[in-house]
Amino acid sequence: MGVVYRAVDPAIGRTVAIKTIPLGGLDDAQNSELRTRLLRESQAGGQLSHPNIVAVYDVSEQGDIAYIVMEYVVGRTLEQAAALDQSVRSLPEVLRIVHDCAGALDYAHSHGVVHRDIKPANIMLQAEGTVKIADFGIAKSAQLSALTQSSVVLGSPHYMAPEQWKGEVVTGRTDQFALATVAFALLTGRRPFEGDTTATQAAKVLYEEPPAVTSLNPALPVALDEVFLRALAKSPAARYQTCLQFANVLREAAVGAPTAPHASASASASASASAPALMAAPARRFNWILPVLILALLIVAGVGFWLYQRNGAEQVEITYWTSIKDSKTAAPFQEYLQRYPDGQFADLARAQLSTVNNRQPQSTAPETARETTRPVKTAETKSPTSVAPPKTLDKAPQLPPERPPVALPTPKQPPPPAVDPFVQAENLVKIGDFEGALPYFSKAIAVHPDYRSYFGRAGVYQHMGRLDQAIEDYTQGIRQNPDIGMAYHERAICLARANREDRALVDFNKAIELTPNLAIAWNGRGAIFLHRALYRRAISDFDQAIRINPGLFMAYKNRADAKRALGDVAGANTDLNQARRLQP
Repeated sequence: MGVVYRAVDPAIGRTVAIKTIPLGGLDDAQNSELRTRLLRESQAGGQLSHPNIVAVYDVSEQGDIAYIVMEYVVGRTLEQAAALDQSVRSLPEVLRIVHDCAGALDYAHSHGVVHRDIKPANIMLQAEGTVKIADFGIAKSAQLSALTQSSVVLGSPHYMAPEQWKGEVVTGRTDQFALATVAFALLTGRRPFEGDTTATQAAKVLYEEPPAVTSLNPALPVALDEVFLRALAKSPAARYQTCLQFANVLREAAVGAPTAPHASASASASASASAPALMAAPARRFNWILPVLILALLIVAGVGFWLYQRNGAEQVEITYWTSIKDSKTAAPFQEYLQRYPDGQFADLARAQLSTVNNRQPQSTAPETARETTRPVKTAETKSPTSVAPPKTLDKAPQLPPERPPVALPTPKQPPPPAVDPFVQAENLVKIGDFEGALPYFSKAIAVHPDYRSYFGRAGVYQHMGRLDQAIEDYTQGIRQNPDIGMAYHERAICLARANREDRALVDFNKAIELTPNLAIAWNGRGAIFLHRALYRRAISDFDQAIRINPGLFMAYKNRADAKRALGDVAGANTDLNQARRLQP
């Protein structure tokens, strides 16, 4: 955040550290707010007197530089120490460091001060081993300065809790999450959530579960897996109540629980001998908690996926109807009714079909019959597959799960033979047998490599999470029929999920160019802008998506996140309420 000087207080001859924070580059209102908050929060940090907290002696300013005079610590940061000395990563040493940090954090929390930026660089180890936490009470003000000047994300991304990513209120449990992340990294050599970009880092913290510590370091006791699962929970309420509670449970699990299967037998025997009374209780507790937890997660995932698929199917139908509702020929309405005999717009389709048939002279019937054997030339109806929607990229911001509809034969044409591999693949997809459908799509491509077969197989790969293969098939299909906006949209979804945002943005732009009324494409591009903290551009795209389709609840959710990032809390709450009303 600035430059740190070693200095001497001439009044008492005490060596101190002076941390400087530049205030230049701000307008008057921002400068005044930053100075006020810096002074207030640093004073709060200065009121803390704890052996494991770097003391703050003075806070003031000179010109455009604010400075904080604090205790001078002779030693290294935990980040430096862990890189140079492997003993710092040993289980006993990690337990000691975590316990000392936890005591200091709970002391600060009891005085109403939350650190907000716990990470190895802010934890000092003195020469004799004493732990000192630095920057208490000043992290938030310093982050405000950085945010104002360069629009960076608040906090240190690899250690930020979900509530920090979402801009919600931080509490002592926010610091507990960060402390657990530090402990996890020391014990395993990697952080629980690793992302190459800010967007992927946020998605992992918000929606993915951390890996088991024993999967990364099999020598650790298996009981630690359950401790970290709770300490790194997405909801603050699900974590430990205090940092010391986390530290104590961590120590108990490390001493009293059996080691992982790959650990040496001698290490297991040693742990058992050191605390025989503690060993049985955690084992019994975890034996029933884990199966129940897994069952609950499976139930929640199943219900969520069912709702996700249902909403995706409805959105596909809406998009399809929007593309054909103004057609002047009978074929599009016949195809719609064949695909959706009980659909949302079935009555309208029958009425339109009756109107079109009444307008056409009898002599034109043969020509109409011939025309209906060709795909309808709109961006949506050219797309050939009814593959069920895949999971979205990240749930906040959400990308739409839609799949393009199938161009089916009209009632005037005989149905394709049952041996047609494409039809067999489609039938298997309809009953959810994606693995079974895959070889039939491949056979259809071998027999006749047209765009519909490539799109069908791409959708199956997309649903199965095989993103590279899905991207390749969408590309092959687009080469054969480059005018289908939905195809670019679906490839963009795959590219975004594969962390290739630049290419995804190009495809979303193309989808919007080909099909300006494709609401999900506007929402998808807005999600990319949201990932990149381009909040106003994101809101503009979400606005357009909502104008086209006022029922697209995902656009309201995403717009709420963008508004909250810009400080419009009231607007964000309004959008969230609307999203809840619309979400199935």
